[in-house]
Amino acid sequence: MKKNLLVVLVLATLTLSACGANKTDEGGTSTNKEASTTENSKSLKELLGLGSSQKCTYEVNEDGEVMKGEVIVDGKKFKQTTEISNKDGTMMVYAVSDGVYYYSWSDAMKGNGTKMKIEDIEKNDEKVEGGEEASESPQQGVGFDNKINYKCSPSALSEKDLAIPDDVKFIDYTEMINNLQEMDLEQFKNLTPQE
Repeated sequence: MKKNLLVVLVLATLTLSACGANKTDEGGTSTNKEASTTENSKSLKELLGLGSSQKCTYEVNEDGEVMKGEVIVDGKKFKQTTEISNKDGTMMVYAVSDGVYYYSWSDAMKGNGTKMKIEDIEKNDEKVEGGEEASESPQQGVGFDNKINYKCSPSALSEKDLAIPDDVKFIDYTEMINNLQEMDLEQFKNLTPQE
C-alpha cells in the first residue's frame, strides 16, 4: 500500500510540475504555455498551420476604416468575427470554415450568405501572386495570405465554437461558377433579361 502511494505521489509530482511550466521556443524566447499571449504578424493561412487551437484578436486602421475582430482556429477549421466601422456606420461580418468550404455572411445580408471551396480560393490567390488578374468572385476579400498583427493565445474549443449556423442560407459560388462555365452561349443568353 505504501509503495502504491509512493508511486502515485511521484507520478502526480512529475505531472503537476509540468503544468504552467515555461517553454523555450526555437527563437530562444520564453513563453508560459498555459496563459501565453503572443503578438505576431501572421496570415490566416499561417494561423491555420500552427496545429493548435488558438483564439486571436486583431485591429486594423486604414483609410478611415477600422476593422477589429476575433479569429478562433483549430487545425484547418476557423471562425472569424469582424466589426467594420467607417464614416457610414458599422457592420458585422462573419466567416466559418470547416476545412473544405469557406462560409461568409453579414448582418446586412439578413440570413443569406455565400460559400466557396477553399481550394478554389487558393487557386485564385495563386493567380494573383503570379501576376494574373483575380477572377470576379466573392472570395476576393478572404485574404488567406494577408498578414495581420494578431494577438493570440491557446484556447480550448468545441465543435459548437466552429459550427456553421443553421439560420443562414448559403449560396454555393463554387457550384454556380462551374455551372456558368459549362453553359453554351445560348443558355447564357437565356439567363439575361431580354429587352
